[in-house]
Amino acid sequence: MTERPAPATRDEQLAAALEADGDRILRGIFGRMAEGFDPEAAGDTRAVLEWQIASGPDEAPRRYQLVIADGACTIVRGAIHQADVVFTIDGVGFLQMVSGEADPGELFMFGRLRATGDLFLAARSRTFFPPPQGEAQ
Repeated sequence: MTERPAPATRDEQLAAALEADGDRILRGIFGRMAEGFDPEAAGDTRAVLEWQIASGPDEAPRRYQLVIADGACTIVRGAIHQADVVFTIDGVGFLQMVSGEADPGELFMFGRLRATGDLFLAARSRTFFPPPQGEAQ
């Protein structure tokens, strides 16, 4: 009797998805964030929020910037602008956070999510991107 491999854990599945198609997945997530941007919550904020998402310990992180100005949010791939806040997180943690499986506060508390720069803006920026109706906050 041949032993079947154990099914992959959720974390392993997320890591495999990022490895296979990470750029497309992240473009979709950041595109959705820009579409869901709440200009009222941001008010007159002018800022650049940079996300550095690590695929693995030996790879350079994927970098995305959310440029907030004049009531709009645009997405830039890479590090084009001087960031006001830089968020650093592993890819699996990022996917868990945006899907509602993990709380950003807990990820921060346990060191999986780091923020540098304007920490007040970092905390406040969460209100700029409310979850779509029917999704957990």
